[in-house]
Amino acid sequence: MRVATLITRAGWLAFACAAQGKLDKALRQAERCLALFSRKGIGAAVDRDEIYPRVVSVQKGAPADRAGLKKGDRIVAVNGQDLRFFREKEEPDQALARLMRKEDRVKLLVQRAGSAELETVEIGAEEFLSEQAAPVVKLKELIDKSKYKVDQVVLRKLLDEFSGL
Repeated sequence: MRVATLITRAGWLAFACAAQGKLDKALRQAERCLALFSRKGIGAAVDRDEIYPRVVSVQKGAPADRAGLKKGDRIVAVNGQDLRFFREKEEPDQALARLMRKEDRVKLLVQRAGSAELETVEIGAEEFLSEQAAPVVKLKELIDKSKYKVDQVVLRKLLDEFSGL
């Protein structure tokens, strides 16, 4: 079964159990769902560009954000290896992903968006929650604050947010 299906199923079960007042079971399902939202990476989406991979988004609070990567930055080299020289075997964005998986920490040579200047950034992949986990995190907090019953209006808003993913 696909991870997205498991996430959706665990999330729905968490919300359904919370709505029925089964808070212990809802909490267990929310934890299961959050475990599925967890992933290892740097928290940046990188896309192919003409020459070098380009950062298209950076998740707030993720390793890429803390290292200072920004949307539009181009990644020129990893640990001194120019990514354009990988083109014969694989695309530079694929080479970047492979090199990032191989090392605990890497040094990226980054060309900042709209600038010719190059900057070195050190970054390491970490376990973190994807942004889509926010409604489930809020549900867990709501359950933790509640003793016997959750606020159904707040629960409905969180469910709508989860459904929109």
